[in-house]
Amino acid sequence: MNLLDQIKNDLITAQKSKNELVLATLRLLLSSVKNREIEVKKPLSTEEIVSVIRKEVKMRSDAFDAFSKAGRTELAEKEASESQVLQKYLPVEMSDEEIKIIIRSVIDNMGTSTGDFGKVMGQVMSKVGQKANGQRVSELVKEMLHE
Repeated sequence: MNLLDQIKNDLITAQKSKNELVLATLRLLLSSVKNREIEVKKPLSTEEIVSVIRKEVKMRSDAFDAFSKAGRTELAEKEASESQVLQKYLPVEMSDEEIKIIIRSVIDNMGTSTGDFGKVMGQVMSKVGQKANGQRVSELVKEMLHE
């Protein structure tokens, strides 16, 4: 079963069990996937669907931060709960150690300095793909370039 079918089946299960949080979250996700398909004018691959899910998780993370800073704990909790529902559909991420090994090999191959952040990020992200969050990779690259 592919990722999109799994999401649709989970939506049906949420409807049957009357789980409003999962139901609303998955409906929004499927809407985002459909909008992306309309933009690119073709069905999305699994990698593209994962990209849409990551974007949705990031949006909820940003909203969680904003609501937390504003003291709106009930809304922040809702965003965190929706993010957890979406996390289920993301592939298991690489550990920091695995990412650091890739970063080290890229830095060694390129012979880079601290000014080559963009070049290193491009190479590393092409190697890790969907297996790591770009923000996390960025932090690790900055850390390792300044060692």
